[in-house]
Amino acid sequence: MTSRILCLLGIGLYCLSACAAPAPPPATAAEAPPPAIPVQWRAIARPEHAGLIDGLPDRWVAARAGLGKSRQALVASFGALLEPGAALVRPMPPTGRYRCRTLRFAPDRPGGFQAYQSWFCFVGDDGDLTTLSKADGSDRPAGRLWPDGDRRMVFIGATAFDAEPAPPAYGDKAEADTVGVVERVADFQWRLVLPRGAAGLDVLELVPDVPPPAGTAR
Repeated sequence: MTSRILCLLGIGLYCLSACAAPAPPPATAAEAPPPAIPVQWRAIARPEHAGLIDGLPDRWVAARAGLGKSRQALVASFGALLEPGAALVRPMPPTGRYRCRTLRFAPDRPGGFQAYQSWFCFVGDDGDLTTLSKADGSDRPAGRLWPDGDRRMVFIGATAFDAEPAPPAYGDKAEADTVGVVERVADFQWRLVLPRGAAGLDVLELVPDVPPPAGTAR
């Protein structure tokens, strides 16, 4: 009799436990998170492009040394904008529209320097990174900005030329790949410094395009 009672109790406890704790559903494979964007620009840049950025101080020296006498006073008139060591802290430009013009050190041209007209550039947000793009002109670089110390941002991107509708992605077309640095040189004035060719240097001045106050003649 006692054995029968114990058996019935065991069956009852089993039923209660089965009702109280249903079997969990079969496990499903979790979706893998998207790969994180590297926070170090050297994880993105190709070795030869990292070398171009590391070599910018020497390129500045060579570019200025190659100026003809007819261009030296013109270059000096731009002040800190064309001074190699003029970078200030807080190099990140705010998002918005900028007037930008290219100042080109070109040792293969007479005088070694040429200033171009102003166009428009845009600084925007792309997730955790900032983008910089030139909207018009014959060559239009576009890319992302990566932090590198307290006095410069590293630019990694590509350039669209002439009638090309948009620049390719960095790494897709070797001749379009473009790297450089963004620096702040004065209040409300930045520059994008790009190695050009074997020994040249492009300096894009960036100034916020702020509309004049109402009633002000343009």
